[in-house]
Amino acid sequence: GTPCSVFRPACAMSPRKLELLPCMLSLSMIFNIFTLVVVNAESNKVCPGSPSFVHASCSLTAEFVQACEVVADEVAARMKMVQGWRDPHNNGTYTLTDDRLDQNYHARTLEAKRRTGDGKYTDKIKMELQADGDGCRITACSESQVFSILDYSTNYCNLHNLYAGVPVRHILNLTRETLGSCRQHTASACASGAPRLVRKIARVLYASTTSGSDLISNPLQVANRKPPEKQCPIVSTQANFSLENYISKRWFVQQQMAVQYLPEAWNHCVQAKYVPRESQGIFGWSIQVHNYAQEADGTVHDTGNSLCAASADNKDPAKLQVAPCFLPKIPSVTTGPYWVVAYDEAEGYALVSGGQPTVYTPSGCRTGTGTNGAGLWIFTRKQQRDEELVVKVQSIAESKGFDTSVLKDVVQDGCPNLDVKMSGQVSHGECPMVATQADFSLEAYISRRWFVHQQMATQYLPESWNFCVQAKYVPRSPKGLFGWDIQVKNYAQEVDGTMHDTGHSLCAAPADHADTAKLQVAPCFLPKAPGITSGPYWILAYNEDEGFALVSGGQPNIRTESGCRTGTDAGMGIENGAGLWVFTREQKRDDVLLAKVRAIAEDKGFDTSVLNNVSQENCPNLDHAH
Repeated sequence: GTPCSVFRPACAMSPRKLELLPCMLSLSMIFNIFTLVVVNAESNKVCPGSPSFVHASCSLTAEFVQACEVVADEVAARMKMVQGWRDPHNNGTYTLTDDRLDQNYHARTLEAKRRTGDGKYTDKIKMELQADGDGCRITACSESQVFSILDYSTNYCNLHNLYAGVPVRHILNLTRETLGSCRQHTASACASGAPRLVRKIARVLYASTTSGSDLISNPLQVANRKPPEKQCPIVSTQANFSLENYISKRWFVQQQMAVQYLPEAWNHCVQAKYVPRESQGIFGWSIQVHNYAQEADGTVHDTGNSLCAASADNKDPAKLQVAPCFLPKIPSVTTGPYWVVAYDEAEGYALVSGGQPTVYTPSGCRTGTGTNGAGLWIFTRKQQRDEELVVKVQSIAESKGFDTSVLKDVVQDGCPNLDVKMSGQVSHGECPMVATQADFSLEAYISRRWFVHQQMATQYLPESWNFCVQAKYVPRSPKGLFGWDIQVKNYAQEVDGTMHDTGHSLCAAPADHADTAKLQVAPCFLPKAPGITSGPYWILAYNEDEGFALVSGGQPNIRTESGCRTGTDAGMGIENGAGLWVFTREQKRDDVLLAKVRAIAEDKGFDTSVLNNVSQENCPNLDHAH
């Protein structure tokens, strides 16, 4: 229980990861974790995503002499583990989950998951293969799915072993491997679980990758190929740019590229408002960013006051940087580029890119599709679409070397007037304000384990995890640097037994001293900033004698035919303000009690159709296991 400012290896290390102890953090540690968070999210290229706010990952590019058909055939064969191929890194198990051809990006995408040899952890993998001259270029990312700081090269090896080492169908000639967000990337670790002979063969094959031959293609033809040389032209930004004019009014998005935090399903009513900040805060953010989007069913995604912007280049005012307001400004580490490539206030348009495009396609160049360094947008001042103006801006983008086939139309019909209805927060519209449990006793509430019998699917808790879901809340002593009172321990499983355990990564504390049933939850290493770093956790109904609780991720704000619900995240990938749960003290299901709690939720105006059943059959006894 003594406060500390270092990792304590005796209790924090495991074969898989380092966990932060519930203790005081040094400034260097906080910076390292900030770096980890954004590098994980950044993936300049492609990343499969992770439900854990903090997680280890690796992104990289790999270039090959062989054509993509050959490379994809070999990689897919290893993902399927055919012909007796085994993972040399501690005997993990790969499963190919998707294999598709993307006509828009002229690429083939392979997705997989890898379960560690001990069966404890599952990582997700995504690879995008694109022709590069006669050769092939892979843009790849592997992400841990649980809270993790270091992974001992696991995510790197997850990718590396799919194309290097002992072949299944083809020897691949790797000409270049460029690392992105890999914090640990020791190649020797990638064969740590293989027999000695296999490791020796792998080293010989890897050493010969620039001169080896394809098992199917003509060996002389392959050996004589030169690595492709395709580069994207450097993009210039708008000359004589006036930031003051640019942020003077609201922008409406008419076309945009789908990225990790802004999928094509959100292409409705997308708009942005930028407002000068009166106080730039500790990190000097000068602009408040307010992004808004909807889905076809009216689901709202609103960043509220969570995002900020500032100049990124004193010599080029059209180059900005954007990040969550609670992070310091460290370009390409904590922030993402926002470049105004073309802008004309008189004509009412802007062309915005998420930085320099780096991915070559036959139709031009594009950015990655991750979080930072990603995206392309056509803005107009008027919400009503002007087709001639959109075509003009497209032509400007093409003249600068962009692949405009990535741009998808945004529907701006039937959208709310945000300047009237909103002031930086989601409007509650017709949804009634929800009351929490009166005379609430936090001490009694956290005294025992809770079992979830029904819950709403959210970005960080998908329906595929609806097995053995439970929560335990424990008072913290000491409370740590940021004064978190409660340790939150959430647990869930998938149907195949894959476990998702938050460990000691999450904490809770009161959010409203006038209402003790309103709590806030966040990663323990973050300060308490409701709506920015922490998400709402409201106990709406609770009866200890009957053994039930109804919990919501804050005020519901989306009207449906059956009532109101929260979002599935807080908008633009921020996982706050979402969810609805039915808790009971007993793990065995009581349908009468569940019906009673659902009726309470409906009386409060909730749409209970969002609640999905959770299986509590054949689940571990965590009070004994932990």
